Amino acid sequence: MARMHQSVKNGLRIFSFLKMLGTAGINDEEQARDNLYRTVNDPANRNMIATGIEQQREHFDNLELHLGYVYGSTKTPAHASKYTPKFRPGARLPHAWITILSGQAQPELAPIDLSYVQELSNVELEAKQYSILDLCDYDGFTVLVGLGSRWRELAEQLRSDLAHLKIKILVFGQDFEFASQEHKKLYGTWDVFGSGHGLVVRPDQHIMSLLSNEVTLESIRGSFREHLGI
Repeated sequence: MARMHQSVKNGLRIFSFLKMLGTAGINDEEQARDNLYRTVNDPANRNMIATGIEQQREHFDNLELHLGYVYGSTKTPAHASKYTPKFRPGARLPHAWITILSGQAQPELAPIDLSYVQELSNVELEAKQYSILDLCDYDGFTVLVGLGSRWRELAEQLRSDLAHLKIKILVFGQDFEFASQEHKKLYGTWDVFGSGHGLVVRPDQHIMSLLSNEVTLESIRGSFREHLGI
């Protein structure tokens, strides 16, 4: 019942905003367009329009509901528009621009085409060719570990034990590195690839397991069995 009342409230607010723009209840498309142009180009309406857009923001700017969603979580997002990167099972692997260091890490995808971008320098464009998400195969699991991590060898054992699954193992600092200080800091703050840590990423680019010195190989095998229902 509460959701129904909220939907009605949202609908009335949207209709009221469209009415202020001069487009609600107008059957003539050209007339509605003329009204809209006249309203948005009138400086006196600037604050009214900004307020109306802000009231509707969660309906079109809602990255936290999509990219920030965590499978299995029952927590309601504090703000639909304020995306917060998360490093926990069920969360989508946070995006980070990376540089490919080895052929093993080379994604099947072509680099992002940024030829239309004029605002960035060539150096900045070079740093935005691949995302860490591009390392994740859509038909298999991806294990990302830090250089020197014990999980490099353990992941090989895991791949041998689960030979019927496609498991790709990539090492940060050997196969790829971060292309921006911002993303290096993001992953560094969470110590994702330091101190023997790492991640197991599902084919849908969501984190299945966090790896650390305290986590055992058997527990990760169990995570695979639980996730796949085997």
